[in-house]
Amino acid sequence: MNEEMRPFLQVFLQEANEQIELLEQDILKLEQESSPELLQEIFRAAHTLKGAARAMGYQAMGELTHALEDLFDLLRNRQIEVTPELVDALFQGLDALKAMLGDIADSGTTQQDTSAFTAQLRAVARCEASTTVSPQHPTSEGEELALSESTLEACQQALATGHALYRIDVFVAPDSMLKSVRALMALQGLETVGAVLHTRPDEEALENERFETSFTVLVATTQTVERLRTEVERISEITEVRIAPWMPPTSAQSQTAAEHPHLNDTEVQATCREVPPKESGTQTAASPQPQTVRVDVSRLDNLMNLIGELVIDRTRIAQLCAQIGHQLGNDATVEHLQEVAVHIARITDQLQDEVMKARMLPIENVFNRFPRMMRDLAKRLNKEFQFEIEGKETELDRSVIEAIGDPLIHMLRNSVDHGIEPPEERERLGKPRSGTVWLRARHQENHIIIEVEDDGRGIDPAKMREAAVKKGLMSREAAHRLSDREAINLIFASGFSTAQQVSDVSGRGVGMDIVRSNLQRLGATIDIESWVGKGTRFCIRLPLTLAIIRSLLVRVGEAVYAIPLNSVAETLRVAPRSVRSVRRQPTILLRGETLCLAHLQSLLPVHAKQSPKALAVVRSESMHQLQRKEGAVHSTVGLEALNVVVVGLERERMGLIVDSFIGEQEIVIKTLGKFIGDVQGVSGATILGDGRMALILDVEGILNLANHKRGVKAHAA
Repeated sequence: MNEEMRPFLQVFLQEANEQIELLEQDILKLEQESSPELLQEIFRAAHTLKGAARAMGYQAMGELTHALEDLFDLLRNRQIEVTPELVDALFQGLDALKAMLGDIADSGTTQQDTSAFTAQLRAVARCEASTTVSPQHPTSEGEELALSESTLEACQQALATGHALYRIDVFVAPDSMLKSVRALMALQGLETVGAVLHTRPDEEALENERFETSFTVLVATTQTVERLRTEVERISEITEVRIAPWMPPTSAQSQTAAEHPHLNDTEVQATCREVPPKESGTQTAASPQPQTVRVDVSRLDNLMNLIGELVIDRTRIAQLCAQIGHQLGNDATVEHLQEVAVHIARITDQLQDEVMKARMLPIENVFNRFPRMMRDLAKRLNKEFQFEIEGKETELDRSVIEAIGDPLIHMLRNSVDHGIEPPEERERLGKPRSGTVWLRARHQENHIIIEVEDDGRGIDPAKMREAAVKKGLMSREAAHRLSDREAINLIFASGFSTAQQVSDVSGRGVGMDIVRSNLQRLGATIDIESWVGKGTRFCIRLPLTLAIIRSLLVRVGEAVYAIPLNSVAETLRVAPRSVRSVRRQPTILLRGETLCLAHLQSLLPVHAKQSPKALAVVRSESMHQLQRKEGAVHSTVGLEALNVVVVGLERERMGLIVDSFIGEQEIVIKTLGKFIGDVQGVSGATILGDGRMALILDVEGILNLANHKRGVKAHAA
């Protein structure tokens, strides 16, 4: 890489990755349906990538991209057809480009040897393009631009869509040592303000410096002449730029140019008729383009942390105002202070919303990875299916988007390998030969719902029970006691798999276990619905962000705990006489279903004085045990009603007994730090308005602690 280009390395990597991602998506579309617009977009992306690589000094990358560009050009000119083999070769080329970009990102250079693959692609192009027109030789300035039929069509299409055509003659300093770099930088600059339709000499000659001191570019754009001139003249060692409006010749003009190649543009137009060029004023009448700027994500993270501190101080100010108002009454100063506090709260809310929106990204940034993966899986597993994506425009916080990719990969691979049947089996079952896998995303209240569904064989609970027994995960009696839903949820057990043999796709029993663990770290839940012979649906419920969440604050003894609202089903006031003991576990009947109760203090590994509510539960439970043993009637009159928070994870529910409810509040999540480490049942901490700290509960950990304690009690009984 040239030293003068090193400051542009990060910009190059970002733009190169964007172009490769665009190429991958468009090639997948090309395999389904070819169109001139799509081919033009593909060619433009490859052309931009090639120019950027050459300008940065990565010649091997430029050569490989140029070989791919040759194939795209043949497709655009309808000289070859799209075949699965050709698409495979194009994807192999993109994979090689990705590997080179990875090396460049790590070390600033690449040692990938792609010469053999580049030669292979060029051999395919030469073999397939026997009717390709021979390349044009460089001609002197002022000669007619000899354009191919496809380029003339592109010119007409540009004029029809409100663009203007300009011929730009660029002169490079005679003593320039990097003529090719200057030419490619000029082309790259012009591509930012328009579409480069033609160069003379061609781009290969420009890249290899097979020109003297000038070259010509034909550009379609809606920008002004001054903007075009600025983009070229800002490049060093460019001595002169000449720009003139240009119109494609009519049939008579084309014939005259072919018969008299020595005539210049003015003479050719004079033999026919003059067409007045478009005024520059009409070019700027197009709708304004959105103004954007690239921002380092670390700046957004820091801004989000500062907003979190503001949210904490906003709550503290509100509490201080309430205390001062209570002490001083209806004082004018207090009223002014409260007005300022309300205004600060409103501005903080707006600022928080704007920062949240700035961190939001469309989920298509993740979804766009999967069509290529699914195509490769179909070929590897010899299965036929359609992959349909819905809701790509749904926006999600950047931190969540970065973490959701791997779980979705596991789930999609699982749907293809275990769900979708082979084509012959589907025909025997009376199903369409080709199956369908759906990936959907949508907003629901303050959450994002992501669904992965297939119309395959479904999950058979009986087979799940049998597999659990064979794997030694449980006894046959314990497996028989499982409900169908519990049996299906065995798919998330560590080491569990129903695959008959281990492959590079599945069978090791670690995929879905990792999925659940990763999702739970995000504060997400996952649920499964399956119908034998009809298909399976995985439903993920994600929080919009991981930085600031709404929670229910509760008090236990002298401590305050925060329970994320996405895990809270409801709150109850339960009379102690309604509590029954089932297998030594306090239980109530809630709308016809049993709900186990546990005091929050008894579950957490926190040593504190036992609260009155916990004593009440013990007392109530002891009374019911005595009633069963002695037949005596003991009154529970006088015991206070129990405050219960019903929490749940997927289909599992439990009631947590607390001393009192404080209310809902937005909280800023703070990690516990490496010195404290992981505490089961606690996911983090937050600072309250009065400056005290409150622990944030991890509902999954709480349920695991309760299940473990329940199992110990049952064993003791």
